[in-house]
Amino acid sequence: MGTSADEEDRSDFAKVGNVTIGAIAGDEARQATEREHSLSLLEAVRLYPTAVGWSIYFSLGVSSQPLRVFNVI
Repeated sequence: MGTSADEEDRSDFAKVGNVTIGAIAGDEARQATEREHSLSLLEAVRLYPTAVGWSIYFSLGVSSQPLRVFNVI
């Protein structure tokens, strides 16, 4: 299974494994990923407070479950 002649001739496509990605979309995604990976903890908490809140809420629920099994709470 090869790629079509149209995809091979276009320079704005990048082949990554079995997936063909548009160069512009792939570059924007790469830049966004690099930006998020370079955030400090405080910057990430300020940028994504809802995600942090849900993570804490869910983690507390999961960690309190064993306490309910042993009738501690």
